Amino acid sequence: MRGDCGNKRLNRRLKRYHAFLTGIFLFTSCFTLLYFFVFTESYAAFWNVNSGSDTCQVREAAVPSAEGSGTASFSYEKDGKDTVQTGHERRKLLPCGIPVGIYLETRGVLVTEVTHIVTENGDNSSPCSGILEAGDYILQAGGTEISTKEQFRKLVQESSGQPINLLVEHNGSQKQVTVNPVMSENGDYAAGLWIRDNMHGIGTLTWVDEDGNFAALGHCISDIDTGKRMVIDNGQLYHAEIYSLIKSISNKPGSLSGAIDYRMQSCIGTVKNNTEQGIFGLGNSGIKDLIMDRLSSFYQQDTFNNLWKKAALETAGAEEIRDGKAQMISSFNGEYRFYDIEIRKISGEKAGYDNINLEVTVTDSSLLKQTGGILQGMSGSPIIQDGKLVGAVTHVLVNDPTRGYGIFIENMLKN
Repeated sequence: MRGDCGNKRLNRRLKRYHAFLTGIFLFTSCFTLLYFFVFTESYAAFWNVNSGSDTCQVREAAVPSAEGSGTASFSYEKDGKDTVQTGHERRKLLPCGIPVGIYLETRGVLVTEVTHIVTENGDNSSPCSGILEAGDYILQAGGTEISTKEQFRKLVQESSGQPINLLVEHNGSQKQVTVNPVMSENGDYAAGLWIRDNMHGIGTLTWVDEDGNFAALGHCISDIDTGKRMVIDNGQLYHAEIYSLIKSISNKPGSLSGAIDYRMQSCIGTVKNNTEQGIFGLGNSGIKDLIMDRLSSFYQQDTFNNLWKKAALETAGAEEIRDGKAQMISSFNGEYRFYDIEIRKISGEKAGYDNINLEVTVTDSSLLKQTGGILQGMSGSPIIQDGKLVGAVTHVLVNDPTRGYGIFIENMLKN
């Protein structure tokens, strides 16, 4: 009996000891996750990134039906005219089709809205009305260069209501203006502006050249509030993971949902330009690692040089592209694949857009089953025809997401 009691006491002690160790393990695990996701801010979910006027989204451009009323600027015509562009200099590029995280910083701070504020006296005041407009960039305040929202807000506070001279870029031209901050009902000085200094989102990497230069999207990144192309100071490209997607249906294009890894070791390149034909920049060694991770199993190559020899393709001029079968490259689901599409060159005077040169129809049953067509976030997916890189997907049609538009690769190469 004494032995049995001793064993029971020992078992109870062991259970309490195990419970104690389990508690310690769970506590440290939760703390580690909390630190990683909250304190280090390593990840940001794309579709959940929303803090008022502080962010905007990189997404597939969506346009109405090509045949719909009010969309003549995007329609094609059989009028005998041609968009053949000669003099294309052939290059070898590595088509990618890989989702990436994009982070851009504006030049100065971008004005997204000029608004009214309630003053300490209860009056409505708009200190910047008639002086600034949505889409303006504030480059300097009181002779100090501006790079962040916090910096501008601090200068407004320190003005104590005295006039502030601003250097502003308006529609590409710079001008000097003066604003008079007022005391708000909260006891703070304010200028009555909503401003932004950065954006982040997910897009598709189109190609990389042998020197590490890259292109993505095939269209510009526009501010979500003003609709205008963002003028940037600099930016970075990061690793991104797609976790889920919303399937496209008629009148409601689907979208990709994922996360961007903002850790320093996950930065794969620097964004230099945000243009109507896409974003362009220079990758670091990380971009080769990412490409190897996504493409090596498909091409069965163990080094980047061998992968380049196997997968790099010649570019085609606009005059070489024909109506008919082609393929679109995408690895939105983590699997690098070629999907069947039909392309048709847009001809006639309505094709005067540098990023709307091709009409694209998804015909691949596997892609249609997974996505319903083109998803927002697939901007930049490379288009291949006859073994050559001919363009990239840029737009999706709202009422028929199986169809969209693309850009000639030679137009992307102008940058």
